[in-house]
Amino acid sequence: MVIFLERAAPPARPRRAQWLALFAVAAAAILADQATKQIISTHLAVGRSIEAIGPLWVGHIDNRGLALGFLAPRSWLTLAAVAVVVAGAVAMFARGARARPARWLSFGLLLGGSAANLIDRVMVGHITDFVGLHLLPVFNLADLFIVAGLFAVAIGLSRRSLSLAG
Repeated sequence: MVIFLERAAPPARPRRAQWLALFAVAAAAILADQATKQIISTHLAVGRSIEAIGPLWVGHIDNRGLALGFLAPRSWLTLAAVAVVVAGAVAMFARGARARPARWLSFGLLLGGSAANLIDRVMVGHITDFVGLHLLPVFNLADLFIVAGLFAVAIGLSRRSLSLAG
């Protein structure tokens, strides 16, 4: 009796258009984040805030910590952590974007948000946070893009694991 084992097909690599979409989303995220930080830095003094709508307020805070200001600043450790996140996002994208066509959006947001905050750390030495919601830490657009990207990646991974289990 001869048993033939089938090999699973390797994950499809991203096409050029998907790489372009990934970097276009990342570039748009960086530009939007940097533009809003510039507006806040130009028009609102550090430490000042204004009420916006309901629980939303806009302020100007220089964040020298990590992870929404929770961790103490460690310049080389922070830069290394962000570099690992960025490299990991690109590697995960490269391993199978064609299998999940919308991955370019989630990984583009993650990459763009991480890169935008990294640019601030390298160029300015801190991150400008300006969006406040009562009971939440102050954040910026890059943080929002990172969280949205991670959320979308997690949903994609959970769908994949559910389809494999079912």
